[in-house]
Amino acid sequence: MLQELKKAGLITAVTLWHWDTPLAVEEWAAITKCAETNPHTETQTGSAWLCPDIADIFSNYTKIATEALDEYVDHWITLNEPLTVASVGYAPPAKHAPGRCSDRNECWAGNETIEPYYVAKNMMRAHAKAFRAYSGRKPMGFAANADWYEPISSCAADQQAAVNAIVWQ
Repeated sequence: MLQELKKAGLITAVTLWHWDTPLAVEEWAAITKCAETNPHTETQTGSAWLCPDIADIFSNYTKIATEALDEYVDHWITLNEPLTVASVGYAPPAKHAPGRCSDRNECWAGNETIEPYYVAKNMMRAHAKAFRAYSGRKPMGFAANADWYEPISSCAADQQAAVNAIVWQ
């Protein structure tokens, strides 16, 4: 498929991870309970993006994928929307995979007070290691997303709320 796109003169961009952690990797994370070793997550069941080892796994995957496909790809995207993964996969309402949060009426596992931050950290570590592992010369980045907030009024509390929301993004 990539060969045909290139033959047609199209610019190609490949996203290496777009909400598609292999089931085997998620199962490994759950079995090994590989969450960060700290008092907030040490008793949690594992999830791939909570595992420090995910950065090396992702880097190895990136190396294999880029070596096999680099001649057909113009732009590499390591990760799609890490903010969304952290905020709606590991915090309420946990609408996306892996569906983790603190409320056991809503989610099977998770700790929303700390997990989104470790997920974000590990995703950025994975991107950095993948970037370093890539030996090609084509652009490689991640697909960042963010929202913009405007205060509803000119009062100080609304102004600060808008700033706080942007900082979170």
